[in-house]
Amino acid sequence: MTSRSNSMVWMICLGLVAVLAAGGCSEESVAPVIGNTAGTVVSGVTVSTTSADIGASVIVEATVQNTDGIPQAGIWVSFTVAPSASGTFTADSAITDASGIASTIFNPSAAGTIAISASIAGGSTQSQPLTVTTPGTGGGGSGLVTVAISPTLMQADGITNATVTVTAFTPASQPVPDSTAIKMAAGEWFIDVDGDGFFTAVTDTLKVDYNGNGLWDAIGQISSVIYTTNGVATATYTAGSTAGTVYFLATVGSPGSSYSNRATVALTPNDSVASIELVASQPNIQVFGTGGDDFTNITAQAYDAFGNAAPEGLAISLSIVSGPGGGEGINGTVGQPVAKTTDASGRVTWTVASGTISGTLRLRATAGSVLSTAIHVVVNAGPPFEISLGAESCNIPAWLWVNRVNPIVAVVVDAYGNPVPAGTAVYFSTEEGSVSAYDVTEEDLGVAFVQWRSGDPKNDGQVWIKAETAGGTVLDSTLFISSGPATTINVLEAPTSLPATPSAKAQIILEVLDVNSNYVVGATAIDVFTSFGGMAGGGTSDGCNYSVLVTEFFSESPLEDFSPVSPDDGIAAVAVISARVGLTGATFTINLTSGNAYFRNSTMDYFGTMIYGGTVPVEVTIKDRNLVPLGGHSVALTSTAGAISGSPAITDRYGVATFFYTAVADSTVAKSAYLTATDSDPRGGITVVNKVSFVDFIRPKPG
Repeated sequence: MTSRSNSMVWMICLGLVAVLAAGGCSEESVAPVIGNTAGTVVSGVTVSTTSADIGASVIVEATVQNTDGIPQAGIWVSFTVAPSASGTFTADSAITDASGIASTIFNPSAAGTIAISASIAGGSTQSQPLTVTTPGTGGGGSGLVTVAISPTLMQADGITNATVTVTAFTPASQPVPDSTAIKMAAGEWFIDVDGDGFFTAVTDTLKVDYNGNGLWDAIGQISSVIYTTNGVATATYTAGSTAGTVYFLATVGSPGSSYSNRATVALTPNDSVASIELVASQPNIQVFGTGGDDFTNITAQAYDAFGNAAPEGLAISLSIVSGPGGGEGINGTVGQPVAKTTDASGRVTWTVASGTISGTLRLRATAGSVLSTAIHVVVNAGPPFEISLGAESCNIPAWLWVNRVNPIVAVVVDAYGNPVPAGTAVYFSTEEGSVSAYDVTEEDLGVAFVQWRSGDPKNDGQVWIKAETAGGTVLDSTLFISSGPATTINVLEAPTSLPATPSAKAQIILEVLDVNSNYVVGATAIDVFTSFGGMAGGGTSDGCNYSVLVTEFFSESPLEDFSPVSPDDGIAAVAVISARVGLTGATFTINLTSGNAYFRNSTMDYFGTMIYGGTVPVEVTIKDRNLVPLGGHSVALTSTAGAISGSPAITDRYGVATFFYTAVADSTVAKSAYLTATDSDPRGGITVVNKVSFVDFIRPKPG
């Protein structure tokens, strides 16, 4: 907002006070703002002229500053005159504007040298002399001209009108002749040095320059020349759209022989808000309780439809539209908008405090349906409280290799777990290979990145990285494996035996370690071979917490008993499994076990019809439920008639026991016989019975 606008807002208060003094409204219509006068002084008093006639209007200004020379707004200033009967003020008190200036108009009523003083609470006072003369004797303002304006308080809306009445007398106290020209000026305040009634650049002195352009500017509209009838001339003044004090100058006569007088009108802003501008005293704050500034002042400047600062007493609410949700609040209130009323400058100020989570606050102010522009306040994290260090790869094949790379990341947070501000330095070190000395955290992430590079091997492939910040008070370390070639395969899980059937399977876990007994990298290939059954190789998994191949072994039903001992040991075959990684290997075995003899799968191979006295071989085959031949079983063969040789017999690797049977020679002894094979092995216990018929001869089959 320009200095001109600030000055205008404070001049409104003067206009209000002037109206009160004139009885235009009650005291309750003004809500004064009492500023803190501690450390402030009245640094000077200025009057618009060093001499004036009785009845003239003399503008008086007082400037209030603090001890550092900075203007102070919102301070009440009291005006007095000595002797006290020398005249009156249109308002004997006024409040300073944004430039630290309070103003009023003094109307002298007695000739002589008087003193005009301005003071504030606490006793700081400044004075300025003024010489008051009888009209016509050379004063700067003259009682020969009077200026009356009604009303003296108007809205700065560009349409409101006021009636300006100018009365002019000759030095002989007679009304001036009809049609006497009276020159009128309404706008900024200037001293009419050449007396022509208008501002003349270079010659005249500009006392109030609202827009700082070095030129006098009109405020509102009024005829530049009006004419008298019976000594009275009237004009219509149309208000401007800029709030503040409008200074009127009425001049009669020509340069060198003119006389004039002044009056003022206060233009007030509209009593509604048309726009709101938000400003943060600190756009960057820290999370609560971490040592930095954890609050900021948010000021809303309200304007009317013409760009004037809004009047005092209008309600404006401030809301946190979005934020990190860490308990941030406005004036101690969390999660709710907070309403306040504008001061004399059309401003409202709130205190916004951060919470425990970093992020960005988005704030807006509202007045009825008017919505302000949004502003952002960044809540930065506090100082480093914890650092977490990690390597991108927990295991890289870098043993005996130079310049293998492993990225390292450090995550740095404050006491609430928020990422620390960008640019926080983190320092790194290692005992093996090399690592970048330092990095700074990135914006909004709180992370720093460096790279480790392999060098000569040390520490048995165990690489430690250290990181620290905050002068070494916040630190952490991490470990990763610099692995070498595989030299060891350990069998972590495997069964000692499985049923000799294709439906039987078991999980196999093989561990692979490198030359330093560290885990090898993931996906290290393992080749697998087996003498019986089936098993697939593959790649190791993980490499950080373990380095293993998890696979399955599938059994089979062999066609022979590869362990034909008697009594039967229950082992049909031994699967010899070999695992290999490069030149490194390991071997282990799994027994494929047979079941007990099963009568439905066990058979007797013989001749069902024999010639009396003939001899034939008889084979008995013993198998389990899975049709696995059972070797080593002791089998006895008996007959109800005839003779058996070779009994008992031991089954061979194919589960077969062989006998010879001789039939009876005499047909009168028996016409048939029953052959009974009994398996007496502990894993046997079955009997196979078949019938043999005897004949005198066997007719050969035709053909």
